[in-house]
Amino acid sequence: MVIYVINQYSTDEGEGQYQTEAAGTEIDKKKVLFLVGGIAVVIALIFAVFSFMGGDDEGPSSDNPPDGPKVVCGDGTCDKTENCASCVKDCGCKADEECSLEKKCVKKETEPEGPECGDGVCDASENCFDCKDCRCETGMRCSPTGKVCVKPECGDGKCESPEDPYTCCIDCFCTNPSEECNTDTEKCELIKLSLTEERARELIESHYESEGKTVVSMNARGPWKWDDVPILLFEVTIEEHGWPSKVGVYEDETVEELPAM
Repeated sequence: MVIYVINQYSTDEGEGQYQTEAAGTEIDKKKVLFLVGGIAVVIALIFAVFSFMGGDDEGPSSDNPPDGPKVVCGDGTCDKTENCASCVKDCGCKADEECSLEKKCVKKETEPEGPECGDGVCDASENCFDCKDCRCETGMRCSPTGKVCVKPECGDGKCESPEDPYTCCIDCFCTNPSEECNTDTEKCELIKLSLTEERARELIESHYESEGKTVVSMNARGPWKWDDVPILLFEVTIEEHGWPSKVGVYEDETVEELPAM
């Protein structure tokens, strides 16, 4: 680059004359480039500042539609720009679903279920001890050790279901004092005495007459066991006492006043 400098000088005659003189001085190219670069940097900074200050108002958000409302995760609405991976709160999957790699809710893959106790079917993996589906038939019992239905053995000394005093009194003792175990039928049956009720009444009347006492009333209570011995039991009221007493008559026709039961 060449710059021409116009210098004024005077001549001998005193007349002003202008003379163009080539300075011939070339400015260092590096300084010029540095100056131009500095100006470019300043312009770029100014542009960046203005872009930053006005960016929120001008450009649309990548998560929001240009002309629509702002999309907020957690507002209870699963918008088009949300999915089960980016916003579980709004787009969460159901209990039987899961979020796939494609970010969509799909049904969970479940293994086929096995037998279920209580469905009314006794499956091969179920048994009478652990599941009500495998109840034993009438006359059978469920063995707690083998967990299978077996027929109980009357006489083994164990009162096991379905045994009771009326199916196996040998193992399940009679609980009614008016009954006894018939070992032939294996059932608890009403006690049978050869002593009749009429004869027992006569014996009681005679017993109290010998003691000088008067019988006011006498009610038969039927066969009974007293100290494991069969008797005919009566409630007897005598005039001298005024309240009923328990009286037993044995097979050998012995009369005995019994203590209160």
